[in-house]
Amino acid sequence: IDTLGRPGPDFFFQPYITRGVLIPQSILASKNTLRMELWNDTGTYQLRMMNFWDEATYRTAMNRFNFLDVQLPRFACMLLLFVSVYSLFLFINYRGRKESICLSTGSFFFAMYLLNVSAFDAPISYITLKALFYACFPLSIVFVFRFFRQFFGIRTGGKTMMAVSAVGFLFACGYFFMGTTVALDSWHSLMLLYPIAAIVYGFYGSLRCLLKGRLETLSTILGLAVAVAFSAYDIYFFLGNHTPMILLQGIGFMSMILGNFYSFSQEIADTNRKCALYADEMERNKVQRDRLFQKIREDTIKSEESTHTLGLSIQQVGTLMTQYLASIDNINSS
Repeated sequence: IDTLGRPGPDFFFQPYITRGVLIPQSILASKNTLRMELWNDTGTYQLRMMNFWDEATYRTAMNRFNFLDVQLPRFACMLLLFVSVYSLFLFINYRGRKESICLSTGSFFFAMYLLNVSAFDAPISYITLKALFYACFPLSIVFVFRFFRQFFGIRTGGKTMMAVSAVGFLFACGYFFMGTTVALDSWHSLMLLYPIAAIVYGFYGSLRCLLKGRLETLSTILGLAVAVAFSAYDIYFFLGNHTPMILLQGIGFMSMILGNFYSFSQEIADTNRKCALYADEMERNKVQRDRLFQKIREDTIKSEESTHTLGLSIQQVGTLMTQYLASIDNINSS
């Protein structure tokens, strides 16, 4: 009736996407035998969920799963690419804010990682494509670590940060040495310890800044809390060998990055607001200073006029005195 994925040496499938097949009613009899052929590169597989629905229920469920499993990750990918480009422009204009380039690079790599959920075919092998997508996750966390260090002012030594980055690069390179899907997923499960360490590091930095009165870190704390809650949701279902309605781990870490982006943007906005206030205050002081100088100038002019008038008065008095003395002399002569 239909094929989900592609078997054989060039196999390809979507392991995290709920898929279904609609069986035409015209081929159904009173009794039917359903034959399913399953294929995996290792020969082992597990069906976590299988349901039989009528057509209306099937179409409703597929629309829901298409939105949750495909459209939502794609929207998150576009959102992270916007954060990446915006942060890159900030770095170009403010070279001193190196945390912006870390946020830009981390957002870009995580956006690429989210594409692994909705990729349905590729000209390269499934293992290679998945390795490329999976490797973007630890590479993203490498730059998230560095963003936390610079944005929160955490005094982590340079050699320590080099070691932390080396662990991320090791995880990223390790994917390309996994020859099967089982080995790839096992390595990915081990790698998840790395972003958990980043969450702890971010919590430490944000709480440290919050205690110092930097309220803009609240959004980072909220993003980290969402990442922890969503990751715990996925872990709970997989440990219980159940299929969740939607995989939330990727959305959780996207929320963490968006929380960081909001905190970073809010700090820049607060700085610009303070600069605007300072500029207004300086403008008001300039107006007051100009008024003071104008008053001094007017008083100086008045003083000069008064001095000139006084000089004329003294000259007139001198003339009168001269005339008076001359009159006295004339009287004495007479």
